[in-house]
Amino acid sequence: MVKQASLSIIEDTKNHKFLMIKHLRGINKGYVNFPGGKKEENETMEECVIRETFEETAISIKNPKLVGYAEFP
Repeated sequence: MVKQASLSIIEDTKNHKFLMIKHLRGINKGYVNFPGGKKEENETMEECVIRETFEETAISIKNPKLVGYAEFP
């Protein structure tokens, strides 16, 4: 079974900055990354992006756009 996860790249176009979060627990504790997480069963990738972004930042996004994907062994 292939596991899928999302990353939300949110840009402040006025100030040319990107939103990133610092992980406070778990395997990524202390690391900075874009908001995101694992896709749940029966959830679309768009729903995953919206949910994970809100859970980690309290920002509600609409109409996310796919800009790419990566595969890891």
